Amino acid sequence: MTEDDFINYYIVPDSAVDDFQSYLYQEEVGYDVSMYKDEVKKAIKANMAQQLFGDNTYQKILKSDDAMLQKVLELYHNPKQ
Repeated sequence: MTEDDFINYYIVPDSAVDDFQSYLYQEEVGYDVSMYKDEVKKAIKANMAQQLFGDNTYQKILKSDDAMLQKVLELYHNPKQ
């Protein structure tokens, strides 16, 4: 799997969040992540990407829905002529 394939197509399964929740209970953290399932999935995916592809991919995933950053990148890649 390429970096782009991972970013665009890999979906963290719900079971990964469930396993993380089980880990928290086992460690007696007492925190319920069910309200933050999408954020936890993004964090898991970003950390997996960091291990597989490096820090830049980690940041790409974490910042993927940052509207201001997306606009800056758009302006950078498509400057007015």
